[in-house]
Amino acid sequence: MRGSTFSEHVSTYFNSVLETFTDYYPTSANSILPQISSAFAAQELQLSEKLNTIYACVALVLVVLYLFKQLLHLDQMGEAPLVHMKEGDDEVEVDTVEAGDDVDCDVRTATSRVLDIKRIMDKCSIFKSAYKPTWFWGKSGHIQTVLFGVMQKPHKAAADMSECKQYSVTLPSDGSVVYFHVYEPLKPHESEKLRIKQSILPGEEVTLLLCPGIFGSYNKSYVQSTVGAACSRGYRIVCLNHLGVLEDVQLKTPRLFTYGNTEEYAAMCEKAFGMFPDSLFISIGYSMGGNQVCKYLGEQPERQKKFVTALSICQGYDCIRASVGMTRWDKMQAVYSYILTQRWISLVEKHPLIMQTAVERGINWKDVKAARGLGQFDRLFSALVLGV
Repeated sequence: MRGSTFSEHVSTYFNSVLETFTDYYPTSANSILPQISSAFAAQELQLSEKLNTIYACVALVLVVLYLFKQLLHLDQMGEAPLVHMKEGDDEVEVDTVEAGDDVDCDVRTATSRVLDIKRIMDKCSIFKSAYKPTWFWGKSGHIQTVLFGVMQKPHKAAADMSECKQYSVTLPSDGSVVYFHVYEPLKPHESEKLRIKQSILPGEEVTLLLCPGIFGSYNKSYVQSTVGAACSRGYRIVCLNHLGVLEDVQLKTPRLFTYGNTEEYAAMCEKAFGMFPDSLFISIGYSMGGNQVCKYLGEQPERQKKFVTALSICQGYDCIRASVGMTRWDKMQAVYSYILTQRWISLVEKHPLIMQTAVERGINWKDVKAARGLGQFDRLFSALVLGV
């Protein structure tokens, strides 16, 4: 029953009672009825206000619960991964290839590596099972970000203790100068301690080559956490600073970092190989940096021989789907797109060479500053600056 209907019923009943009282006690009614009517009107107003408050509270709770569900991704279910490989012109899904299948000689070589992967997956059932994250925080990157801010402090403290030096390398393509930082380990690696204990083969140096995410550099919190955790366990860190990101460094050429260009990371890796010739190397990329690491290793497969392994952390796998997803509001993706766009705009404004290039190419900076998403910014600015 709605609040207005309930009030009308109460008012009708009260009026009938007052009429009966007036018929039987006319003298008393004239003296006390005004007071009763005034009191009832006040109570009726309070009742209406309370009901409105209750309705407003219920509506607010429902809205909060909906946002809570959306932000924490509580409605998402885990899915089993689909693994596939592409060799030459042949693409074969792992789930469709069996070790005992009859395979034509022309494609046997192309599918041999796929079969090798399938044998590994058969022994590791986790690769075929759906990933089911922890109910509360495991599904939400928002909650994970907050928790990370609390849990990273001990690692950042360790990073402050490590010796850090800045180096640079010049890109042969256009003379751009790329800066990177090197953190030395705080103690010997486990293999070195094992060598001392057992007096066997020399211990190994292990160097992690980091590629941060968008707008990333050595001083980002997640990088510092990695530095602290790794250096305290005997690893050396070499961290790329994306072009144009460092606050105290101006660009030497009109070139900012881009989402998929691997030239800067490749130049840093080659420099590191020369600086630490006796070290083992592990490649690590975060988010956009994960894309660049995978692209770097896949562009020239012989590069993979330099690394023990590689890690891609929180990488976006499908650029087309991601670009569309960043325009949606159901999981607040558009908010992140807007924030990143404003970061791009402020970054460009810090570098006169980039601004001058924009002027020379006839880019309307007023329109660029009005961009509300990454897609708009890339169309109005990045693509025109790069000439694509």
